[in-house]
Amino acid sequence: MSKNRLTPFFKPYDPHKKRVYVSGPMTGYEDNNFPAFHAAAADLRERGYSVCSPAETDEYLGVGALSHEQYLRFDFERVIEADFLVALPGWEDSLGALAEILVAVRIGTKVWQWDTFENYDAVTYDMVVRALARTGDREAPQHVAGDHYSATWQPDLYGDWRRAYE
Repeated sequence: MSKNRLTPFFKPYDPHKKRVYVSGPMTGYEDNNFPAFHAAAADLRERGYSVCSPAETDEYLGVGALSHEQYLRFDFERVIEADFLVALPGWEDSLGALAEILVAVRIGTKVWQWDTFENYDAVTYDMVVRALARTGDREAPQHVAGDHYSATWQPDLYGDWRRAYE
């Protein structure tokens, strides 16, 4: 499925409400952390927001229906459209959530920490940079059978992990 074929038939935001994107860790969590995504989405809807949750996208399309890259393209479009993001606990340890939050912060979209949402505790650019620096201290991703995403990443000549195009 091309990056543009997904967008026309699935628009999660109600154009008449404030749009919020739920960002957080999935990989390595039981049930891909769907319960946390669902709880945040339900709470935000009760508060009157229009919500896009990657967990709901996965359920709507079917988990694994798209490649990791296609999900990222779709999710980044939703991040750009959002009025603000909420960051679920553990966002600092998720490369996907860090990427979403970095895009949001750099384009001037507010990102609130979900566990202290009522206090409007913002995620700052410095917080994202520090979290990204910590990810550099971790071991590089290893290929896992059936994980087509990590299998396509390889170190370049400088030791950086970049997409390996064939």
